[in-house]
Amino acid sequence: MADFSFPGVFVEEIPFGSRPIEGVSLGTAAFAGVTERGPERPVRVQSWAEYEHSFGGSLPGTVSYLPDAVRGFFDNGGRHLYIVRVLGSGARFTNGRFGELTIKPVGRGAWGNRIFVRIIRSTEPGNEQDDGPFQLTVLYYRTVPPLPLVDPLSEAPLDREHLSRREPDIVERFEGVSARPDASNFVEGIVNTSSQLIRVLVETASVPHRDGTAGFVPLGDDGSDGDGADAPAYAAALAELEPLEEVALVAAPDEVRFTAGNTAGPVTDAIVHHCEQSRRFALVSAPAGQRDVARVRPPIDTRYGAFYYPWIEVADPAGGGAIQIPPTGHVAGVYARMEYAGGVHKPPVDELEGVTGLEIVVSDAIQQVLNPRGVNCIRDFRVAGRGIRVSGARTMSSDPEWKYIPVRRLLLFLELSIERGLSWVTFEPNAEPIWTRTKTAIENFLMSVWRGGALEGMKPEEAFFVKIDRTTMTQDDIENGRLVALIGVAPARPAEFVIFRVGMWTADHRSGD
Repeated sequence: MADFSFPGVFVEEIPFGSRPIEGVSLGTAAFAGVTERGPERPVRVQSWAEYEHSFGGSLPGTVSYLPDAVRGFFDNGGRHLYIVRVLGSGARFTNGRFGELTIKPVGRGAWGNRIFVRIIRSTEPGNEQDDGPFQLTVLYYRTVPPLPLVDPLSEAPLDREHLSRREPDIVERFEGVSARPDASNFVEGIVNTSSQLIRVLVETASVPHRDGTAGFVPLGDDGSDGDGADAPAYAAALAELEPLEEVALVAAPDEVRFTAGNTAGPVTDAIVHHCEQSRRFALVSAPAGQRDVARVRPPIDTRYGAFYYPWIEVADPAGGGAIQIPPTGHVAGVYARMEYAGGVHKPPVDELEGVTGLEIVVSDAIQQVLNPRGVNCIRDFRVAGRGIRVSGARTMSSDPEWKYIPVRRLLLFLELSIERGLSWVTFEPNAEPIWTRTKTAIENFLMSVWRGGALEGMKPEEAFFVKIDRTTMTQDDIENGRLVALIGVAPARPAEFVIFRVGMWTADHRSGD
């Protein structure tokens, strides 16, 4: 408020109306799984290149389907994706000591055993206070190179003994860094904010050993991936996603490794439980080789997830043909694409990019059996010029009210948007003026949703209602600070079945019209 202690003209901006509610995006996904390397905290990536930068490249299907799912997500229109790396409970860091420096990888695992470090005198001018800066160079190999390591950066000609030299997959060089915490080129600040491989801790301000002739030495050999990425490891990884409000879709492509037939495995259970608790939507798929249609059905009854069948065929990143993978990563990209194009109420059914075939051909007769069960089929319509596409939009719920994915996702969109958009109401006086402003804000938001085609009705009053008054709250609610609103909406259901009635009229019938 302005200070009125002296004469003058004062102008203040006072908000009389309600603050608008902005719709949240539900196109951001999160994948949990095994990666080649990288940090264990969730990292947001926006392209395959960013994924490679932080987590490495493709992996054999026997190890992890996650990289293939990431590629499929971005190929199909996804833009924002969080990766949370899964490790066994016994995973360990590789640690290396270089003088007064402790260096370790950004995450646990055996990949740290393939990091090599060299510290030498810097080529830049020295600093008398810390006896001159030094150069820290880091090498990373996807596979273990011949040992002892031959310097791959040396410009000296190779002799017969050096034919085992191998080029590293990643080289990081930090020139002119200092061990002094008060220096602008302090090694911790520079390396720890820019390296994709290591983190540095300076024990004291002493200069690390930096013999000018020193070669590369292994960071260590005690890094371990643990006892395997089991169900508890996935549950722990999913817990890391809880603070990330923007995540709306969750998948773990390797959850199929823990399932048997149509029974939900422990990882599938963990994903669905996480989504039910966090109000997110899970994408799960059938295990490979499910050819007995009588046995194909969703593994769990929930309105917070969808089930996809069969597996898809994509080009092998390593070359040499095609591989079969679970479809969840590609399907998640379709979810994002359809939302960006038309809104969260649009069914996530569209052509899949980057898919060359299907593990099992789904016919009309097969889909007629599977669709009522809540199995979303992926079908090959290339003969008709429509490509390979998702051809189903049902949740795994047996409750008819929550049968359709667009309805479930629309309600999540409305709930989250209103909840976050009305945070300003907290601690306001719980009386008629704030009730009116809150009601207006919700009505304006729902009006925009109705105009966007997400709600039924020819008129707004047929599409939604909002009620906030003494009929929605008791005196006890008011006295205890509870503002209770009653909101009703009529979601538009997808046109799952399009029926054309065709009749034939004779000339006599037409003349009688």
